Amino acid sequence: MPLFGRRPGIELPDDQVTAQVGALCTDQASRLSGVATVELILDEAPKPPTGAWITPRAVGAVAVSWEQFDDCLVAGVYGCEQWEFPRTTAGVATVRAVVDAAVTGAIEVGTGRGQTHYRVRLPDGSVREAARSSFKGWLLTMPGKPRLAWSTTAPYS
Repeated sequence: MPLFGRRPGIELPDDQVTAQVGALCTDQASRLSGVATVELILDEAPKPPTGAWITPRAVGAVAVSWEQFDDCLVAGVYGCEQWEFPRTTAGVATVRAVVDAAVTGAIEVGTGRGQTHYRVRLPDGSVREAARSSFKGWLLTMPGKPRLAWSTTAPYS
């Protein structure tokens, strides 16, 4: 389990959200042992982890990451712009829902014309979407939306 240091200059408050994100990190590290590589982001030794990157070993599963800052939480699918959530207990629950969707294979994936789109359905009924384009997608830019073939990701185990 490789460990990464935080960027200098970000001071996290010693509050419930910091503790909850740290617990999420350590829970996932132990839960996913053997099915994914979990890389924790650490501040100083006595403090809990502040985020993590999870890279699954299963073919067709997607990697996810999350991190906390002094004013927000961010989470998302590897290779895409991350979603920003409020730095609250509800925000931590939403980050956990994104991670659980990846682990259970519940993220929808649309592919076509050099583009990959991801959809995560959250417990409150909202949907978060992210997209990334390959070089082929850049070459094939055309007016209108691309026709995508949709499926779901594979679970981690």
